[in-house]
Amino acid sequence: MTSKTKLPDTSGIYMIQSQVNGKIYIGSAANLRHRKRVHFDSLRKNNHGNIYMQRHANKHGEANLQFSIIERCTKRELIKREQYYINLIKPDFNICKVAGSMYGFKHSEETKRKMSESAKGRIVSEETKKKISEFQLGSHPSEETKRKLKESWKKRKPISEEIKKKLSLAHLGHKHSEETRKKMSESRKGCIYSEETKKKISEGNKGKKLSEETKRKISIAGKGRIVSEETKRKLSESLKGRVFSEEWKRKISEAGKGKKGRKNSKETRHKMSIACKASWKKRKLESV
Repeated sequence: MTSKTKLPDTSGIYMIQSQVNGKIYIGSAANLRHRKRVHFDSLRKNNHGNIYMQRHANKHGEANLQFSIIERCTKRELIKREQYYINLIKPDFNICKVAGSMYGFKHSEETKRKMSESAKGRIVSEETKKKISEFQLGSHPSEETKRKLKESWKKRKPISEEIKKKLSLAHLGHKHSEETRKKMSESRKGCIYSEETKKKISEGNKGKKLSEETKRKISIAGKGRIVSEETKRKLSESLKGRVFSEEWKRKISEAGKGKKGRKNSKETRHKMSIACKASWKKRKLESV
């Protein structure tokens, strides 16, 4: 994600990675969107608290730093999960190796004095407060800025296979709390994709083949999952009137072949019987 990409107001663990040398910074935030803005604003103003990232931005440009969310979690879990990823990835950009603290980093007495004096008597005008508020409501970059961001995104350095493997292992067996799942669900509500975006997602998925390992993991993740009645109803409605191609039917038929010894439970057979009877009754009434 580049510096102007809009993020949800949720808490979680994030990563900032250099697209030049692959160096990483791990952090946590109660508000991811706000924290991202603070990072890149500070880098542009040349007053970022992390000297390693500031030097990198001064040399290569802040657009070469990619911001991405590793995990969303509750505020209570932030420090624990941040420390987990610091220990796992051992990020080069992190000055402090202990999450949530300034351990290993000390301001000089002169710096402390200057910071104290600069904060004394500081009064923010109503106009400034208004501007800050309006700025935080949402950023609307120009077309030129969007173009530059798009170009920098294309040139980004991909995450190494080693980091991907570590992140994948970190998520295995980790379960979000009910509160976290609720917040993640709420953050996705009201998200409406344009027809153009839907088309791009559809085209991007065409021809995409999942590896056997991925299929196995999806299968394991789906086992024991209980689908609510509301979800079943929505799935049923979404399939009504849908016309399947002959190719799709053929694939389903082939997928079902060779599953010898598979037995449906008594409850499943009962439901299938009811569904068949209802379908047969419907067709009979339609033919009258």
